[in-house]
Amino acid sequence: MNCAICNIEMKEYECHNPVPLSINREDEVCKECNYFVTASRIHLIDVHPHDEVIFAGMLTGILKTAFALKRAEEQHAKMLQEEEE
Repeated sequence: MNCAICNIEMKEYECHNPVPLSINREDEVCKECNYFVTASRIHLIDVHPHDEVIFAGMLTGILKTAFALKRAEEQHAKMLQEEEE
């Protein structure tokens, strides 16, 4: 199973509930991304449910994009290193 946010592979016992960053009941998040979930719960506690869905969706999109950019940068650095060897 892969994390719904950063897409890393997880073992079943490492999985956490992703609400409110994902409302898909089949999604799970890793230990690291669970910190984003917990912080989101704290900040969205007094937000109207409709607005919560919008904010959580935006935040999740930002996090997914950031992790994808990080992975691309890591892959590029690895490729450059392999070319130098």
